[in-house]
Amino acid sequence: WSLPNAADVKATQNAARQGIAPAQFRLSLMYEMGYGVPQNNLKAVKWLRRAAEQNLVEAQYNLGSRFESGQGVKQSCPEAIDWFRKAAEQGFAGAQKNLGAMYGKGQGVPQDFSEAYVWSSIAAKSGDESAIRNRNLSTSALSQDDLQIAEKRASDLYEEIRQRNEKPE
Repeated sequence: WSLPNAADVKATQNAARQGIAPAQFRLSLMYEMGYGVPQNNLKAVKWLRRAAEQNLVEAQYNLGSRFESGQGVKQSCPEAIDWFRKAAEQGFAGAQKNLGAMYGKGQGVPQDFSEAYVWSSIAAKSGDESAIRNRNLSTSALSQDDLQIAEKRASDLYEEIRQRNEKPE
């Protein structure tokens, strides 16, 4: 990602206005960082939301992160959960990890160590060390029976997500 020149900015703005989600996401990053345009969190969120609403997974994850932290939006853990879930269901490991952590802490949802285990376990398949730690913490909070149920659900959900998001050859 290089710094945009005036022509890049104009082309990105035009594509974003035409509803092209990757351009909307790129424009949101430009406004967030002040690259080629004045830094503006409100405009960054506006374009980020437009891209996220078109199911662009990176935009969904970033919007969830903004709602979790309150950057450019009113902080809302329930809203963060919604956007992380959308990205997680598309196979985005960072969103899966964050969703698991929020269930483990009870942020935006009732605390649920089974759900924390499920999402952290799915994210751990990507090799993410903190997802592995979160999964292990959740494991210690579950009974043996609940752990077996959560393991089965994690396995089934992982496979469902993998199949749903498999790219046709």
